[in-house]
Amino acid sequence: MTGPVHTVDEQLLAEMVQRESTSVFNERLIASALVSPMVIAFVVWLQVTAAGALQALEWGAMIAGVELLILFFGRGFRKALQGNRPINRWLNAQLMCCGLLGLMWGAATWFVWAPDKFFFYVATLCVLVGVSFICMVVMAPMRWAMLPFAVGLFILPLVQLLVIDNPVGREIGVGWVAMIAVQLRYSRDLRQELIRQIDSSVRNSMLVESLTRVSRELTRANTEKETRNAELHALMEQLNHLVTFDQLTGAYSRRYFMEELDRQVALHARHGAPVSLIMMDLDHFKSINDRYGHEVGDRALREAALHAKAELRDGDMLGRVGGEEFLVLLPMTNLEAATSLAERLRLSLAAVGLVEGVQIIRIPASLGVAELRDDEDATAWLRRADDGLYKAKAAGRNRVVAVA
Repeated sequence: MTGPVHTVDEQLLAEMVQRESTSVFNERLIASALVSPMVIAFVVWLQVTAAGALQALEWGAMIAGVELLILFFGRGFRKALQGNRPINRWLNAQLMCCGLLGLMWGAATWFVWAPDKFFFYVATLCVLVGVSFICMVVMAPMRWAMLPFAVGLFILPLVQLLVIDNPVGREIGVGWVAMIAVQLRYSRDLRQELIRQIDSSVRNSMLVESLTRVSRELTRANTEKETRNAELHALMEQLNHLVTFDQLTGAYSRRYFMEELDRQVALHARHGAPVSLIMMDLDHFKSINDRYGHEVGDRALREAALHAKAELRDGDMLGRVGGEEFLVLLPMTNLEAATSLAERLRLSLAAVGLVEGVQIIRIPASLGVAELRDDEDATAWLRRADDGLYKAKAAGRNRVVAVA
């Protein structure tokens, strides 16, 4: 049996990967704008040394303006992303800044050229190689950022090489084109690897979220199931108690007691141990109900059961099988011992006096006793105990009659 397969919404995944990649691009661009002043300052120094302060100031102001735009649009992009608002206009603005940034860095060579100071021109080109490499890495998450930056960086130095008298202009131009091509290829591979990592991270996050949600649902379902099971268990116990016991007196119910009689018959047939039965009926109980009401009658039944239980031993059972009729099951007890116990029950009940106003209500009882024979079933055994009870009633009530 296999477990559930957790799938990912591919469309949602693609949207999240795109959003995450643009976020990485924006954060990298902001970081590069914050550290670029050091490189800008170095290029400005080269320009001041080679061509003069005025030209250096012009170039420095232009590229600083682009860097400030990147920071401004980057913060707007970040706030829109955090607020789950549309980010397209901020993203487009950053892409535009990437093109401008390429142009500004490419224009750096125009502000450093001096025929007698060729070293500073070469040094600036070397700086641009490093800057272009770093910017390609920074912009790798967005292919539409790399291309405008590369074009801007590529065009102006090549145009300059065509219009100035540079002894190694052709070699520099070929090298410049090759460098841009290599960096574009490298940045493309870098982007693909980055997108794969982002895809894997987002996919794992979505799966973890899905599994966490399923786990919470399972936990909630298990909790509900345990609660229902506990309620069902309580109901079953309550039902079992209702089936097993008489709710008024606390004695065993008729159904449960009859089932126990059958079990005792089976045990006797298997082991031959003696077992006896007492049938007990409260005398003149109907007159108590008629004269004092059913509430007093219920009190009489409860008192009779309470006093009867007090005389029984561990293992003996008291059951209520009729309105005022009780049965007492006595395992491991022969007829003589059962008759003695029945007499104690009779005396205990005869001594009970219920106080009702100024009246004392007695609840005497008649009892029939029978020991189970080897050749009889529960019905016959019960019938003989009932015969003993009938004879006790006929003989004047409030007495015990044993049937051998």
